[in-house]
Amino acid sequence: MKIVVTAILFQVILIQSISAQQMSVADNRNPFIALVEQYFGLDQNLINGAQYYDRYEGCKGVPFFMSIGFMEGDITIKKRLYQDVRIRYDMLSQCVEVEYDFFYGGNSWLVAVTDHIEAFQIGEYHFMKLNLEGPPGKFYQVIRTKRFTCYVHWEKKLSPLQNDPFFTHEFSDPKPTCLLDMDGEINKFKNRKAFAEQFPEHLQKEIKNLFKRNQFKVQRASPNELLLNMNAVGNLLSSGGLP
Repeated sequence: MKIVVTAILFQVILIQSISAQQMSVADNRNPFIALVEQYFGLDQNLINGAQYYDRYEGCKGVPFFMSIGFMEGDITIKKRLYQDVRIRYDMLSQCVEVEYDFFYGGNSWLVAVTDHIEAFQIGEYHFMKLNLEGPPGKFYQVIRTKRFTCYVHWEKKLSPLQNDPFFTHEFSDPKPTCLLDMDGEINKFKNRKAFAEQFPEHLQKEIKNLFKRNQFKVQRASPNELLLNMNAVGNLLSSGGLP
């Protein structure tokens, strides 16, 4: 990926040449290294990847988690945490994209190297790369409560459209693959009945009633609905049942 970063740098140099006077006279380092640091900072683990291009022109909808645009978040790359980074998560390609600014103005986008990413957070949604269903690892939204942890892998599909004058393909709604970790035992669940049956029998009815009141359906749930309902079950268990 160093080749990609180098290529981007030379493209920037062609757009706006930078004279030697713009660098500190006291800077005795290699001018190219100084230029790298001036544009991208000291650490290139973050600004490293393939240059983004719009792969979805002519497609209806968007593949991104929660938002069309980039959102402030955190990302962990090669065990280093980068905070307040503008990122977005492509649920079709399963890639994380990073937006960064040039010091003279303007910005650019990179598709970060997936193999280097260990975790990221967008708002209150925390993701980790985990090997829960066999290799290779996938990104899972992690919802932790005092009594259990829920792992959610999100995906979108792209399907062709027929007789549409504006679009050739359409993105599906996001679909979750959900796993429940109870005391180190991890099992999938596709609906609220399968989820409730993994708990003690005297709590199953209460959990089902909770989901019914909230009109919660696992396969149709949004990320926020999953987060709220998993936390509600966690609170239910911590209190020993409904009052």
